[in-house]
Amino acid sequence: MIDKKRMLARCLVSGRVLSPLARIRSACRADIPILAYHRIWDIGDEDRFPFDVELVSAGVADFRWQMEYVRQNFDPITFATLLEIVDGEIPAPARPIIITFDDGFEDNYQHAFPILNALDVPATVFLSTGYIGSDVTFWYDRLAYLLLRAPQGEFAIQTRAGKFQFTNDVKTRRKAIRSVLRELKLMPNHRRLEVLDNLEIGLGQGCGEPPAPESRPMNWNQVREMASAGIEFGSHTVTHPILANLNDDELRFELTESRRTIEEQIGKPVSVISYPVGGRTAFNEHVHEAVKLAGYRLGLSYMPGSNPLRRLDHFGLRRQHVERYTERPYFAAMLGLPEVFQ
Repeated sequence: MIDKKRMLARCLVSGRVLSPLARIRSACRADIPILAYHRIWDIGDEDRFPFDVELVSAGVADFRWQMEYVRQNFDPITFATLLEIVDGEIPAPARPIIITFDDGFEDNYQHAFPILNALDVPATVFLSTGYIGSDVTFWYDRLAYLLLRAPQGEFAIQTRAGKFQFTNDVKTRRKAIRSVLRELKLMPNHRRLEVLDNLEIGLGQGCGEPPAPESRPMNWNQVREMASAGIEFGSHTVTHPILANLNDDELRFELTESRRTIEEQIGKPVSVISYPVGGRTAFNEHVHEAVKLAGYRLGLSYMPGSNPLRRLDHFGLRRQHVERYTERPYFAAMLGLPEVFQ
């Protein structure tokens, strides 16, 4: 069944009402939407996709259409430009927007970068530096891979989540993945990796080999090529922990080491961070202060919404999520009327 907001978006676009409404809103309110992507990948049969399908934000054709829409209707900028606007060095364009990617999957380079480059759309990629240039599968995709390949039956995963019943039904398994992910996100990285190692041993399903093409991190040569072409890079920490759960030493390491590594690799300053997970409990005032001390000027959440330029929350910027099921009318409505279509 089509939900009401999706139907409303279709009606606004087909009735040619969205554009005038969006122009009126834009004239009355100076703000900046920030789009959040993770991966650009043509999945095909979702039941056969061996990793976390929820991380796929769009297929290649949809992403190309989305960026064409952005180029035609907005003025895409980077966070470096946003800081120049905030500092009063340059005026804001008529309809600014920022495109972001979290994690640093190789498909950002393979599929997104050529489209961004061809359309002259700048974007910002937030890297979890512990994975970049490595043969290590992102831990959350490693979990999905293991549980999707697990034999039928019940087994224990030592978290508060307890036991999960695994059948051959892919939808049931993907639901279990979401539950286990929530538990593992609360753990320190070393404990999380212990759980995954034990799970892999218990299941007898190897994911220790280099990542498959469907889940491979970028390497630093790719990062440098993108940076030379105008793509901006920011920190997504080293190991992708929930920052609010770390002690001071762990927090300092995640913030400073990731920033230092990116700056060394691309030869450009890093002034913005995207908080892993990014929900209300993923960061707090203590994290904000640590982020400032580490030299960042902007911090991004994963909470939906737009950002008023006159009252910019420098360390709690909001983003509009793009998902693989985001229809084209909804994408347009989400950007034109973000208060309604979050």
